[in-house]
Amino acid sequence: MFRSAALSIFLITLVTCTSGSFLGITAEPAADITDCKLMQGTILYVDPSVTLLPVSNISKVNVAVADVVDLFGFQFYFGYDTTILDILGVAIQFPFEGSYEINETGGYVYAMGIVLIGYPTFNGSAPLVSITFEAVSLGGCKLHLYDTNLVDSTLNPIPHTITDGWVFGDVDGDGKIEIIDLVLVVKAYGSYPGHPRWNPNADTNCDGKVDIQDLVLLIKHFGEHYL
Repeated sequence: MFRSAALSIFLITLVTCTSGSFLGITAEPAADITDCKLMQGTILYVDPSVTLLPVSNISKVNVAVADVVDLFGFQFYFGYDTTILDILGVAIQFPFEGSYEINETGGYVYAMGIVLIGYPTFNGSAPLVSITFEAVSLGGCKLHLYDTNLVDSTLNPIPHTITDGWVFGDVDGDGKIEIIDLVLVVKAYGSYPGHPRWNPNADTNCDGKVDIQDLVLLIKHFGEHYL
């Protein structure tokens, strides 16, 4: 509680001291980062939702399903930034079998699977595919699920919602989230590609602009070390 309050005061001070009333930008509402467990119905999501990863380190995320009934098969595209990540491996998880494609030119992984022969359709929550990658440069990268499809035993689509994920390192690359990272985001606040203050490392949520959502993401992980 004290840390959050102190950070809030610090950010307000930065905003006040920055020319143009926070660089002349009106802050947008922070993204609603919703816990998948609180959402209703079947969900296809990236787990964990946020991965802190320094350059040259390797990590893994799962594309998982929650609260599904009678799942026979799936397919999805998993988009990523090839300048930030290098995909090292993909694995379809039991009780599914299938195939995948890593397309570095298009910046995506395509994966599909069906339940193994002799096994019943799947009910519940579980990872469908694991994806291993290495960070090759500083910056943030959205892990974007799109063109997704879940089908039941009659090959009818299963309605579902999608939750993407993010990978990011600290802004200055020293292996920890601290005050200097917040300062760098504030300095780049309101910028976008081509803007004189643009800093791609400060765009922690990979949406092409530096705004309040990038600050929120850093504050949520403030004090974390990952080297």
